[in-house]
Amino acid sequence: MSDRGSRRARDLALAGFDGGACGSWASGASRGSGVASVVSGFVDRRVLDPALVDPALVDPAVVDRALVDFARCGVVARVSAVSASCDAVSASCAARAASSFGLRRFRVAGVSFWSVELLSVDLLILDCHPLRRGPHVPGAAAGPAARVTGMTWLTTPAHARWLEQETDRLLAFGVRSAVSSGGFARLDERGAALDGPAELWITCRMTHVYALGSLLGRPGCAPLVDHGLAALRGMFHDDEHGGWFAEVGADGPTDAGKAAYPHAFVVLATASAAAAGRPGARELLGEALAVSERRFWDDEAGMAVEAWDPAFTELDPYRGVNANMHTVEAYLAAADVTGERVWLDRALRIIERVVHGFARDNAWRIPEHFDSDWVPDLDYNVDTPAHPFRPYGATIGHWLEWARLTLHARAALTTWGDVAPAWMLDDAVALFDAAVAEGWDVDGAPGFVYTVDWTGRPVVRERMHWVVAEGIAAAATLFAATGDPRFDAWYATWWDYAEQHLLDREGGSWWHELGPDNAVSRTVWEGKADLYHAVQATLIPRLPLTPVLAPALAAGLLG
Repeated sequence: MSDRGSRRARDLALAGFDGGACGSWASGASRGSGVASVVSGFVDRRVLDPALVDPALVDPAVVDRALVDFARCGVVARVSAVSASCDAVSASCAARAASSFGLRRFRVAGVSFWSVELLSVDLLILDCHPLRRGPHVPGAAAGPAARVTGMTWLTTPAHARWLEQETDRLLAFGVRSAVSSGGFARLDERGAALDGPAELWITCRMTHVYALGSLLGRPGCAPLVDHGLAALRGMFHDDEHGGWFAEVGADGPTDAGKAAYPHAFVVLATASAAAAGRPGARELLGEALAVSERRFWDDEAGMAVEAWDPAFTELDPYRGVNANMHTVEAYLAAADVTGERVWLDRALRIIERVVHGFARDNAWRIPEHFDSDWVPDLDYNVDTPAHPFRPYGATIGHWLEWARLTLHARAALTTWGDVAPAWMLDDAVALFDAAVAEGWDVDGAPGFVYTVDWTGRPVVRERMHWVVAEGIAAAATLFAATGDPRFDAWYATWWDYAEQHLLDREGGSWWHELGPDNAVSRTVWEGKADLYHAVQATLIPRLPLTPVLAPALAAGLLG
């Protein structure tokens, strides 16, 4: 970095940005990350000086988050978006900025900049996602041939408006899930609550969804969040042994076991509610994290264990990847809400073992079921292959979900001034490509099959709505991370499929299961249990890679 850039970095520290949201950028700049020469132009209210920018040092993802954090601190007078691919930044940013502000573009040493002088800090730069070309992956799944790549859905304001309408349609469908007896129930095909005991995972997922609705400013959502929190403090809470019951009926717990999967959703729900500022949420989050750390985190393995008896005295020898995947999701949210690095580090340990270990070592077909020593049991549930939570074989949708979570974690690392290892992007791309190659349109009809065997042949050919939702989200995050238009092409293809086959325009929400012929099916899932996957599919394309959903909405980063 030039002497002038070093002086700007010192100016940054002298300006008082040595802690909180801005502190990491000051420290990152002093390590030569290239951030100081970009962000310091905003601290002293001067236009970014192009002479200070070394393109080899500029990491667009780091710059993107740095600008947002400085905007939060109220010091941004001018906002510039960086595109290391030299492509124009998001059309949505350009269109919105040009209509209200003076927009100008200049290039320095092959790096494109858009500079916008703002009258306030309400318009944040995350209207545009920085573009960077990812590595060429031999055999990568090309985008659908019919797509025209001159326009991308993911940078089009009209598409963002369509996503917003779909979010609202889903939120309206789910309101009857809140039941007077406490918590949330599964929904039938018309949005009415189904009879039966209240399930912890459903209550937590719906609490999370309505926390997102509250953060979107949708009236009526905040009371639903409070309804869910009341159930977590009351009917589900085990006052004697700690943790939360899996199921509760009219006369008390019907399943008093303690499992990692629903407990991960307790962390997610309370983190999202805390981001939404709901009363008592932060205290519940602290308790949920303490239970997760004490009862489920295995530091030696770098993974979460699966399940305990009600008193936390007997540990089930089964180990599962599904619960660990949602533990990663929960820990990423907890890291953003609490500011505690430990949760990101633990999420990264799980990701590295599953994605860079189990998946890479098994041709990207992630083993789901293990014994207590983390030895895979590849024949687990071979006689019940369509199990809703523990199916036999490899689950296509989880490859997409792990790809997305890996990218969220990769982006989060940069906010702490770290350099993410190259494998994180490479492996996310490889998982995505494997899911497309072995899961999409492989049996004569469009749609993702549910599971495949260890040679990649379909086992359960039903199409689950959540797999398409995760494909949409994974394509959006990969486009944000790489700028590769093939990911936008897949993104558009899967929304077209969802509109044609999954979105129920008469009854509401999405059909949760289709048969191999794409007709409505009910072999694995009946009704339209909850909104979690579908709502997230409408929000992730409009948010940065980090922070994750609720904290990003709380920071005003919705595009």
